[in-house]
Amino acid sequence: MALENTLRISHETIYQHIYDDKHAHGDLWRHLRCQKSCRKRYGSGQERRGMLKNKISIDERPDIVEKKERIGDWEGDTVIGKGQKGALVTLTKRVSRYIPLPACFPASIPRE
Repeated sequence: MALENTLRISHETIYQHIYDDKHAHGDLWRHLRCQKSCRKRYGSGQERRGMLKNKISIDERPDIVEKKERIGDWEGDTVIGKGQKGALVTLTKRVSRYIPLPACFPASIPRE
């Protein structure tokens, strides 16, 4: 009953104040138990990897690209391996469907 009219501040508000002070060259962050360069955010529910800023949707490309008549238009695609252990990037010419594949082998795979 006695705490009903008191001000409530969450731990998140306190950390935001401390890190805002740090960006303003303050030293409140030095009193934290762990002085990390930045705090990892948990539970926001949003994936932050692979997000491109100012990206343009494939639906917004010019009509001439869809006709596949112009030389120099390329399509790119990325395939990420299991457990993000490897990646494959393909670039294809839209007119000729030509795919340049460089011969790249990891050192652990023996060549014949």
